Amino acid sequence: MRRLVVMVMMMFSIAGCNTVSEKPGDVYQSHLIKGERYLAASNHEEATREFTKALEIGKKGKQTLIPEVMLGETFLKKGDLDAAGRIAKEIVAKYPKDASGWEFLGKVSFRRYNLKEAQVCFEKALEVSTKQDKNRVKSLLALTEGLDYYSRGEVGKAKKSWGNISDKKLAYEAMVKAEELFEINL
Repeated sequence: MRRLVVMVMMMFSIAGCNTVSEKPGDVYQSHLIKGERYLAASNHEEATREFTKALEIGKKGKQTLIPEVMLGETFLKKGDLDAAGRIAKEIVAKYPKDASGWEFLGKVSFRRYNLKEAQVCFEKALEVSTKQDKNRVKSLLALTEGLDYYSRGEVGKAKKSWGNISDKKLAYEAMVKAEELFEINL
């Protein structure tokens, strides 16, 4: 049996058959997928490594936007707001007409509690976004506007803004957090 396996492997080798694709696009996609899986599992080191590899490969084919955003998202989820902010600003400078860069910069600003800057970024993202991205960006903008109103004590306006969140997951999270805030005895 062992001989048969060795012979088959030799035949494939001689015939030039590869069982693993080595096309740059396939390798690029592979690193992105691995990075996303690591990020979902909160393994930030491995996600960083995979997105960095995808970025290196992407530079050859001028496909750097996705790995840059994902690398930035990794830093954001890790809590490294400085690194995430640097990446976000680089993306916006390179791709000013792409909504994902503006959206990402808005998320970084939001996490830094700079709600005015986040609003400006989300508005810019909305301006340049495709039809499929508009609902998500509108939801992020409504969330940010609501928090800005709430921080100024305008609870009615905050609730009205939060009512405009169409992304169901985000709306639910905003509702839960808002209820927690409203129940605080000051």
